Amino acid sequence: TMSSFMYFPFCAIYCTLSTSRITFYTYYEDKYALVNEMFADYIQEADQNYHDLQARNNPGGDGFIGYENLLECILQLFYNNIRFFSHSTPEENPYLFSVFFNHIFLSVDDYLQRHTGLAARYSTKEVAALLCNGFWGVISICHSEKMSREAVCERVKAMYNDILLSDLFRRK
Repeated sequence: TMSSFMYFPFCAIYCTLSTSRITFYTYYEDKYALVNEMFADYIQEADQNYHDLQARNNPGGDGFIGYENLLECILQLFYNNIRFFSHSTPEENPYLFSVFFNHIFLSVDDYLQRHTGLAARYSTKEVAALLCNGFWGVISICHSEKMSREAVCERVKAMYNDILLSDLFRRK
């Protein structure tokens, strides 16, 4: 497993990849560089998914639907990579959780700054932190409680809609 990444033996990484230590170091400075590249790839996957969803179900740019598409991308990212993310919890791997949070936080903050359909009453950084850390935590906890994918998605989407309909946002 990916347990305790900071203490994860380096040999286990390149041995699992069926590569030599020299080959690994040709491409990566260390195991942290590998993780950063993996997370950058995950963010790129979610970003492409978001643009596909927007083109398909939100050509008019409705703010509410845009936020729903953003959440859908986060859910799909988690479930498309469940073997990895199920071990990236604050309890099991605080380092991986923190690094991924920072990557997704920057993407969501950028999205919030460019978004024009709904205006947050608080700074984009504060809202991005709430949405990213809060929902990523909820997804992880629901999964660890053995909820089905459908139940997790339903629960998180309901919470998300409640937040979007609250006083936290106002339609422009």
